[in-house]
Amino acid sequence: MKMSTKSKVQISKFREEHLFQAKDILDSQFGYDYLTICDIKKYLDINSLGLVAIDGDTVLGLTLIKLGTLREIKNHFLKGKNWFKSRFIDLEPIALRKHLAVLPGMEGKGIGKELVVNGMKILEKHARSIISIVWEESAGKSVGKILRSCGSMPIHTLENYWSMESIEKQYLCPNCKKPPCRCSATIYAKIIDKKPKRKENTIPPHHNDSILQ
Repeated sequence: MKMSTKSKVQISKFREEHLFQAKDILDSQFGYDYLTICDIKKYLDINSLGLVAIDGDTVLGLTLIKLGTLREIKNHFLKGKNWFKSRFIDLEPIALRKHLAVLPGMEGKGIGKELVVNGMKILEKHARSIISIVWEESAGKSVGKILRSCGSMPIHTLENYWSMESIEKQYLCPNCKKPPCRCSATIYAKIIDKKPKRKENTIPPHHNDSILQ
């Protein structure tokens, strides 16, 4: 089922049919080939939560999240692994929002906020902590505002966060252009007081049907 938002926009489960539109949006937001199709496909597995904002057949925005143990989520960090381990050692399961992006020209219409709000409703039932990695440039400032409105707060900054990866993968940062990327990342976190009802780390396959109706 899908949940109606403003106008004809709906929030729905991220599916394989959305891959290429998602790739175009992520390229425009973070740089060409920052995520390949193979990278994006990894968010279709059972330990991921992917949501898209759609209008008809058009993807207007998306958010991609991983859910796992401390060790599993630590492996998704490009820098600051020791800091992360010490800060979140007793807060498993952990949800990590790695990407939030909106189609160019659709910014400021509440699409990003709807994706975050609906994601939070799901994650708060399955995680003890929800973390977001946010690009510290102009696009990231609006994301930070959305996250703060949903109870996430900035707790740490990692300088030159994508530097080594941008060299290895040769992707083009929209801000820095050619590698290395010199942008910093701000880590936002929301700590859930109560333990989740489910002990396992996976989000059930029907999660969107139970929440988005």
